Amino acid sequence: MKLIINNVEQDSTKELELFKEDDFGFRCTIVYLPEAGWYKHGVKAFTYNNVTEFHHLYEPTRSAFESGIHSCGCSERLIDITPREEYFPQVDTIIVEDAHKVYDVFQESKGV
Repeated sequence: MKLIINNVEQDSTKELELFKEDDFGFRCTIVYLPEAGWYKHGVKAFTYNNVTEFHHLYEPTRSAFESGIHSCGCSERLIDITPREEYFPQVDTIIVEDAHKVYDVFQESKGV
């Protein structure tokens, strides 16, 4: 999995927290692998707008996105783990970039 923050690739295996308390926050896009569940249901990527807190690997298999601007948030499972402890990566890339406006919605999806 790749983690790109403002066009610079980061170490995606390390826990990371980013905070941006300005008028616009971050724009975070999660691009799924073709074998991921969301992708199989027609969703190639989700974008979270105006994120003021990004918590990468706050749990070993999850990242969280919170927006003080939209007063909401969510977390994404990066790896699915079956009851038999088989690991299935779900996410190809997380892209975090500065937002330049307030978006009407917190979450947008892009179809396959």
